[in-house]
Amino acid sequence: MRALDWLLCVCVTVGTSAGAAGNDPLPEEHPLRVLQPEGVSLASATPPPLVSSSGVSTQMVPTGIGDTLNWLQQIGTEAQDQGQAVAVTDEGSYTVGHANSAFDGNTALGQNDFIIVKHNAAGAKLWSKQYGTNAQDYGMGVATYMGTTPHQVYLAGYTAGAFGGANQGVMDAVLLRVDPGTGSTVWSRQFGSTATDLVMAVTTDKNGAIYVAGHTMGSIHGQANAGGFDMFLTKYNSAGTWQWTRQLGTPNIEQVRGVATDANDNVYVAGHTDGNLGGPNAGNADLFLAKYNSAGTLSWVKQMGTSQADSIYGVATSRRLDNTVDVYVVGYTGASFDGQPYAGGLDAIVVKFAADGTKVWSRQMGSAGNDMAQAIASDGGANVYITGRTNYDLDTNTSADSDNIFMVKYDAAGTKLVTRQLGSVNALDPTKVMESGNGIAADINDRVYIAGFTEGEFTNPTTMNTGEKDVLLLQYKDGCQVNTPGECGISYGWGDPHLGTFDGLAYDFQGVGEFILVESIRGTPLTVQARMRPWNGSNDVSVMTALATLVGSSRVGFYLGTNPPVKVNGAAVSLAVGNTVPLPGGGRLRRKDASSYIVYYPGHDRLIVTLNNGYIDANFALPTSRQGTLRGLLGNYNGKTNDDLALRTGAVLAQPLTFAQLYTSSSSMAASWRIKKEESLFDYGQNEDTWTFTDVNFPWSPISVADLTPAQLELGLATCRERKVKTAAFFDRCVLDVGLTGVKDFALTAALLEGQILTQRGGDLPSQEQGGKRVYFANFQSEEPRREWSEWRWGKSPSGDKFFLGEFGNNTVDLALTKLPAHSTVVVSFDLILAGTWDGDGSAGPHSWGVAADGKALLDTTFSNTDSKQSYPSRGSLPGTGADAIDSLGYSKGDSLYRLKFTLSHKSADLKLNFFAYGLKGETWGLDNVEVLVY
Repeated sequence: MRALDWLLCVCVTVGTSAGAAGNDPLPEEHPLRVLQPEGVSLASATPPPLVSSSGVSTQMVPTGIGDTLNWLQQIGTEAQDQGQAVAVTDEGSYTVGHANSAFDGNTALGQNDFIIVKHNAAGAKLWSKQYGTNAQDYGMGVATYMGTTPHQVYLAGYTAGAFGGANQGVMDAVLLRVDPGTGSTVWSRQFGSTATDLVMAVTTDKNGAIYVAGHTMGSIHGQANAGGFDMFLTKYNSAGTWQWTRQLGTPNIEQVRGVATDANDNVYVAGHTDGNLGGPNAGNADLFLAKYNSAGTLSWVKQMGTSQADSIYGVATSRRLDNTVDVYVVGYTGASFDGQPYAGGLDAIVVKFAADGTKVWSRQMGSAGNDMAQAIASDGGANVYITGRTNYDLDTNTSADSDNIFMVKYDAAGTKLVTRQLGSVNALDPTKVMESGNGIAADINDRVYIAGFTEGEFTNPTTMNTGEKDVLLLQYKDGCQVNTPGECGISYGWGDPHLGTFDGLAYDFQGVGEFILVESIRGTPLTVQARMRPWNGSNDVSVMTALATLVGSSRVGFYLGTNPPVKVNGAAVSLAVGNTVPLPGGGRLRRKDASSYIVYYPGHDRLIVTLNNGYIDANFALPTSRQGTLRGLLGNYNGKTNDDLALRTGAVLAQPLTFAQLYTSSSSMAASWRIKKEESLFDYGQNEDTWTFTDVNFPWSPISVADLTPAQLELGLATCRERKVKTAAFFDRCVLDVGLTGVKDFALTAALLEGQILTQRGGDLPSQEQGGKRVYFANFQSEEPRREWSEWRWGKSPSGDKFFLGEFGNNTVDLALTKLPAHSTVVVSFDLILAGTWDGDGSAGPHSWGVAADGKALLDTTFSNTDSKQSYPSRGSLPGTGADAIDSLGYSKGDSLYRLKFTLSHKSADLKLNFFAYGLKGETWGLDNVEVLVY
């Protein structure tokens, strides 16, 4: 037995028995059978028990929940109960099957009854119902239609009694519509021939029509029977009015196992045939796939097979980005199918067809045992999921103790991505541990549901078998969920823009240009880039206006101001709300609502992009396997916040980050993560490239709530309180955005994202960036004197692009700050501009410069713009060592620019900084971007 997680259990084994040959719920007199090749037995092989040192037999027993198995539910009676099919909506899942006793507190009505159970996405049971006659009734299929409110739910199967109408023969077809809120019957339809009519599947189309498919030994609605069992397809409208029936067959046997519709209202019926239905029979039973249009016209029939029996159990469709339809058929075979390698026993097969019936590819998967694929589902086009049962471990190809459920995921190209297998235990009767996956469905949130049965029970969570077979429903998570607490790393960018790293550090980044938000350094490639532009002509505030990412091999971009706002590989893509399309290079794209999209990467990575009025928000959910593999503005996702703010080189910037470290330094976050032309994933207009959107001098100054006017502050406070923004990490930034811009929509965005992040992180919100409060900043863009300085001079570089305080010579210039908030640490940073022939420790020197805080020297050293050495950062350093720029300001005798930062212990409410130089002979100096932080 194989499962996701394991628990060692000591139990006495008394032997095992063979698994059932099949699970078709048919009376013995019906001539239907589970197909098997010559020489292949469906009996479940039993490995010898492991013997412990004490002589007691032991087996490895699965815990159940683990890896991507999210939950399982087991419900049953003292008799036989089994799930046959499952369908999902945004409200939850509907599992349909049959039971031959009172099920889950309902009343037994006959020998065997329809059953349905509704669960929500978290696995909580909402209700169950039992329907039937005093005869045999078998629920085989379920379908939903979400084009109405409330949505519609349909059950299909067959009955030997009078189920909403008179019985026409041995077994009749049954279709029920039930209330999604209670399970009460809305209407029922019964139809058939004088012979046996078996409904095996049901589906709906985009207009709400219902199609039921099965096989019949008679003639339904006047259709001719070709001999034996024929396939049939019947259409009803949403009111339950019969539209038409089609019957197709050969003198031999046709068995239907699945029906599906496509986006163009075509209908596909899949099964197996002993005859020549769509071509010459290859031997025994072959796969067949028949296509009808919505009017019931047969478009084509395809047939494939081997010399052995090929049993087909399901069909699913998907639609690509260019509206191309793909059709998938699943089943199993006892030979090499379509040239694929045969592993032994029964192998699972998956075949992909184009809408015109052309075979695209086939895959065969298996072990030395019996691997029977019995259902298939599509997630919208990027992937398909199959389920069934196997009596071997699919990873190790070793025998299991009984049949286990399996789930396998393939992408649209036929690459096998994931294999999952699950088994049970049975302390009362270790021989009865058979499971089968009979139905499968995938919802829009990457959750996969499997319905079937078990003879055993599970240990985590603890379940109990109530009799023979119990109904079993499993939910797997296939990717990060945007609404599940604590399961993935969460990161985001919103507003103007406020960033939250995967490790939980919140900070603001107001650069202008195109930047790397997140980039993988190993593992599956992941890159997301953001274009940031000034907000309405501001010099200090930017917003994200475009995002670009690589999904598989496809470039996907989101652009404000374009209609539609989405491009894939440069081509505009329009999606209706609720639509999901596969992307050419793998992955999927879903339009979640009017303003937001979900990007499903080929792995488990997820991204929500929200296009607001004038700005874009991004919300990431990445699996824990990404930890330690990322870099970019959103951090490295290694569980620590103290090294989140780092450069491409790997150099970590000590927090708190200064204005220079964020924007102006050549080693700033902005400079490091600004993309190069060859890196860009964006689409551009004529004569545009990444430099079109770049402004290395933005922002002019940092901005915070303290910079708001009283009127702006009041607007921000009132609006953010009205929107019920609660936590500091979001409230302060909400107030800033609303107050600064006057746009109240920023508060709505803050509230929505705050709620989502709280849910995703299980109530844990990102920490604030270490650094507390900015108490002073000056960038000297204006000539207006600033009184806090002891001496005022306003300078402009010869290059014309640098404004600063200066120029000074052998002067001492003081900055006096008072009434500082309570603090224990001060961080002082500034740009030091040195113009002229500073000779450092040379013969014309020494030329010295320094800074002190409250009379205590922070720096007193020499600098050189000549060939002479200098004492900064250490004695004997080469000229210009540590400079951020040299000869960039246009001074004829040279210049250099240093970005300096000092951290000191300090508790006083007053601070006096002294900037000074001595030994100069015509050389000058100045200051820019002077910043003081306290915490």
